[in-house]
Amino acid sequence: MPFSVPSLADLVTSIAGDIKSRLTNADALLRRSTFYVAGRVIAGAARGLYGFIQYLADQLFVATAEKTYLERHASLKGLARKLPAVATGTAVATASTPTTIPAGQLLQRSDNQQFVTTAAVTIAGGPASLPLAATLGGTAGNTAAATTLTFLNPIAGVTVTVDGNGLTGGTDTETDDELRARLLDVWQNPPQGGAAADYEEWAKEVPGVTRAFVFKYWQGPGTVGVAFVLDDQAGSIIPGAGTVTAVQAQLDVKAPVTATPYAITLQAVTINVAVHLQIDNSVNRAAVLASLADLFRTAGEPGTVLFHDLIEATVQDAGGGGQGDVVSPAGDTVIADYQVAELGAVTFQ
Repeated sequence: MPFSVPSLADLVTSIAGDIKSRLTNADALLRRSTFYVAGRVIAGAARGLYGFIQYLADQLFVATAEKTYLERHASLKGLARKLPAVATGTAVATASTPTTIPAGQLLQRSDNQQFVTTAAVTIAGGPASLPLAATLGGTAGNTAAATTLTFLNPIAGVTVTVDGNGLTGGTDTETDDELRARLLDVWQNPPQGGAAADYEEWAKEVPGVTRAFVFKYWQGPGTVGVAFVLDDQAGSIIPGAGTVTAVQAQLDVKAPVTATPYAITLQAVTINVAVHLQIDNSVNRAAVLASLADLFRTAGEPGTVLFHDLIEATVQDAGGGGQGDVVSPAGDTVIADYQVAELGAVTFQ
C-alpha cells in the first residue's frame, strides 16, 4: 500500500501520546506544559523532514521532477532545455538624403524592446532593407509588420518600419512541462536509427518547434519530408524561413547517412469558431479559449478530420456546466496531407 505522509496535526497528536505513554503524570496536551511545547517543536521538525522526503521522491520520476532534477533526467537521454531564441527579420529604412546605417546600431519599439542592426546598409535613391535582430531572446522580440522603430542614437532623416514579414522566431526558454513532454517522448519512443519518431524529436529540438510530422518517400525512395509547426508563435503557427533553415540544419546532422531529409512547411487551414454560451461570462469565455487552444495543439494534424462534435465537446466541458454550443464550423473539417488545422478567431454569440 502507498505510504501516507502524516499531517502536522496528526504528528502533534502522535508525539503527545508518545510522551504521555513514557512519562508518568506527564500531559503533553496541556498548552502551558513544557512537554506540549517540546512536542509541537518536534512535530514541526518531523513534518519538514517528511515534506523534504516527499519532494525527493517526486524527483525520482520524470512525470513529477522539477527544474534541476528534470534537467538531470533529460541529460541522461542527451536532451537539454531549449534556450530562448531571438526574433529576426528585416525593416524598411528610408532617408531624406543618402545615408549609411552601420551594423550594431540599436533601435527600439514604443515599449522599449530593443533591436540591433546586423549588417551595414546604405540608403540611396529609395528604401533599403535593413536586417535586424532582437537584443534579447524571447517572444517579446516578435514584432508585427508596419511597426515603427526608432534609433537610440538618432540618425537624421531616417525612418525605420518593420516590413510585411514582421520580426519572427523569438522563443522563450523551454518550460518544465515542455521539456518533460520531449523527455517522455524519448522514453516512450526510444531512438531507432531513423524511425519516424526520431525525425519528430530531432525537429522539436529546435527552439520554438512544438509538433512535427514525417512524410515517408517525400521526394522518392531514400527521402523524408519533415513538417513542423510553432504552436506558441504569435500569429500563424507556420514557421518562417529562418526556422525552416534551422530545422534543416538539425536534420542534416542527425539523420542517417542513407536518408535525405527535407524540412518542409504545411498549409494552415484556419478554422474560425463561433460559440454560444448559456452562462456567458468572462470566466467561461477564458476557459473556452484555453480549451480550444489546447485542442488545436493535438488535433487537426495532416491527413485527419477535425470533427465538429470534438470541438463542441471541448466547448461544453469548458463552458460552465456543459452549457455551450458551437455555431460554426457547422460540420467536420477535412485536413488533407500537407495541411494542418489552425485556430482562427473565436467569437461569442
